[in-house]
Amino acid sequence: GAIAIAEALKVNAVVTTLRLNDNNIGPEGAIAIAEALKVNAVLTELNLRLNSIGPEGAIAIAEALKVNAVLTKLDIRINRMGDAGKKAVRDAVMDRSGFELKL
Repeated sequence: GAIAIAEALKVNAVVTTLRLNDNNIGPEGAIAIAEALKVNAVLTELNLRLNSIGPEGAIAIAEALKVNAVLTKLDIRINRMGDAGKKAVRDAVMDRSGFELKL
């Protein structure tokens, strides 16, 4: 599922919006998506709401956001991220003007 999508995102040159909300991708899926975000240069909007990514998945997404300057919208609500996961994501985008974060 999410791992296959992540592999496709690594070579994607067309898709700008990806909605994976309510797919139960878990931490493993979020980590795979995060790795793809590090090299994807066209995705501007990502919806990962309601996926049980946990703190581990949130921290992986946060690390990817530090190197991905293209993404401008992220919905990551309702994911059991805990305070550490939420803080990591918030901190990763806090200096990005115009970034739309739904946490």
